[in-house]
Amino acid sequence: MNDPLIQRALHYFQEHACEPLSIKETAACLGLSSVQFTRRFQAAVGLTPIRYVTSLRLEKAQTLLLETEYTLDDIAEKCGYLNGFYFSRVFSARRHISPSQYRKLNRI
Repeated sequence: MNDPLIQRALHYFQEHACEPLSIKETAACLGLSSVQFTRRFQAAVGLTPIRYVTSLRLEKAQTLLLETEYTLDDIAEKCGYLNGFYFSRVFSARRHISPSQYRKLNRI
């Protein structure tokens, strides 16, 4: 990828995915409107910024589900979600399996 602004955004998202994020603030820091930023990001990465951050959060959640005994509320908090219920809805919608089912089926 040859877009240095999007590379900066990717790095920032990777470092801060599990913290509260604002696309508007991220875009402003890069000198872009949120619409410009979203279009450039999607053109470069193939995902909207929100989808990208969600994928990073869910990757971390999957690791925590398999490697820890944390509750869904604990995992939700560690992955940037407000509560276990919302986290479970997002996880189930994107992974087509509930977090508890994922944990049960994939644990060794």
